[in-house]
Amino acid sequence: MTLSPEKKQELMIMGFAYFPEVLNSSQTRYNRFAEWAFKNYNLTSTAISMKGMFSTGEKGKIRLASGQIITVSSPVMLVYQNKEAITECILDTDESTLCSTWLTSDIEDDRIGQWIKLINLRYQADLRLIFNR
Repeated sequence: MTLSPEKKQELMIMGFAYFPEVLNSSQTRYNRFAEWAFKNYNLTSTAISMKGMFSTGEKGKIRLASGQIITVSSPVMLVYQNKEAITECILDTDESTLCSTWLTSDIEDDRIGQWIKLINLRYQADLRLIFNR
């Protein structure tokens, strides 16, 4: 099964939003997303390149609202480029889905702030700047 670019984009956004661990450095960072994609879309990890979906392999430069320019990793660059869609996905998703995918029992009022806290410390500082937190 080949995915359209639009479907890949949609899955990437949901992957970042629902499975913040894809931004971690663990060897198993894509496992829960892959399981979810298989269960919900009948996709195998061979149908979609997990690493390729969440990383372009190249660092990028971002101009913050303050005018400061920072260099960020490839995954953070993808989050930056899709920040509005990821934010919308997180804010529009029902609490029970977020509790399930975030492995938590409670969703805070500041969902974006909570999402950032679930991400590896390596990326938290850049994401706080990007999302003005």
